[in-house]
Amino acid sequence: MKIVELEIQNMKRIRAVQIRPQGNVVTLTGANGAGKSSILDAIASVFTGAANLPKEPVRNGETEAFVRLDMGAIVVRREFDVVEDETEKSTLTRLIVESAEGARYPSPQKFIDALYSELTFDPSEFIRMKPKDRLEALRAVAPLDVDADEIDRLNAGDYAKRTEWGRLFNSMKERERAARERVDDSEVTPIDVDALNAAYNDAVERNAQINSAAATRKARADEIARHKTFIASLDEEIERLQAKRRGVVDSLAQYEAAAAKEKPLPLLVDTTALALDIKSANEENRRRAHQAGHRAELERTREERVNAEQMVDSLTAAMQARTKVKEGAIARLKMPIEGLAYGDGVIRYNGVPFEQASAAEQLRIAMAIAMAKNPKVRVILVRDASLFDVDSMEAIYAMAAEKDFQVWIEVAEKEGRVGILIEDGEVAAVDGTRVAAHAG
Repeated sequence: MKIVELEIQNMKRIRAVQIRPQGNVVTLTGANGAGKSSILDAIASVFTGAANLPKEPVRNGETEAFVRLDMGAIVVRREFDVVEDETEKSTLTRLIVESAEGARYPSPQKFIDALYSELTFDPSEFIRMKPKDRLEALRAVAPLDVDADEIDRLNAGDYAKRTEWGRLFNSMKERERAARERVDDSEVTPIDVDALNAAYNDAVERNAQINSAAATRKARADEIARHKTFIASLDEEIERLQAKRRGVVDSLAQYEAAAAKEKPLPLLVDTTALALDIKSANEENRRRAHQAGHRAELERTREERVNAEQMVDSLTAAMQARTKVKEGAIARLKMPIEGLAYGDGVIRYNGVPFEQASAAEQLRIAMAIAMAKNPKVRVILVRDASLFDVDSMEAIYAMAAEKDFQVWIEVAEKEGRVGILIEDGEVAAVDGTRVAAHAG
């Protein structure tokens, strides 16, 4: 459906306008403030809900206003009434939808909502959108057959996990390198220090026994000397001490007999060397224990590094698989215009990001999406068309004709040589020809 006839009275800057559009493009021209935007707002107000209407829709100084759209199969009318009491002024509105035969629909707004998704879609507004909002607008008309948001959420989660595992992998890799530098080919089995200690203790005990025997022998030798000295002193008193001398001689004989039977004592054992061996063994065992620890750490870090690497590979594979599913869904999309695609949060046209496309290409994309969003009511409103270049304007005309859409555009042009010239809220001329009320 398109607009067959538009009638507006007293809305915003409009006094009274009646237009029967011809062709696919309806150009509204005129100076700023003449009422061009008011006409587009009036058309939009017929389809929008009451909550989205202009704040003051009725022309200043008037109490009533209406907009009537004859769409052929249906006639839609929105009326406004200004109600004022002692405290405030408010505007009431009502929507009326009738069939071509005059039968009224009981729930007009619900009927309009089901019929038309977004009449106020403005291609230039789409171009100015943030990339995220622009992507959502495209996804609304070209939805994926998979949950792209869930795929992105899962991939984002796995990306964060993979980042952490990657950090751990790099850390383990560095620790493994450091551990490897501390490992050499030397012996790590501990030396039997207990055996050395036992040998040392045996040597000390043996030396004690030898020393004890030496002391005994020395004492015995001293006794021999003392006896001899005593005998010498007793010689002077032989007679007087003869009896005593015999006893001493007997005692001497016993000592000498015992001394004659003794074997030579062995040499003392050198304990210094054994003590040095024990010290060296303890130091070597400490070194071997450290080396064994280094090897255990090397093995542990190697296992952790392999585990981290496997986790990174696993997460990467999962992300790639989900991305492949998403890319497959994107490849199956039926886009509003050939060459249009999206993925990874970016809209592309012929492989180029939307922001890098030419102004005319961006407008064609926006027009195609607007048309795809509204297949039943084939009406699009374009504001500020004066900002478009020649290629962009040609794109509007070409797509309107190709898709059989009715495009209403406003252009700031005082002369009004092409299209409908609006002056002071009324139609002043059509394609440069002044209407009767404004002639001369």
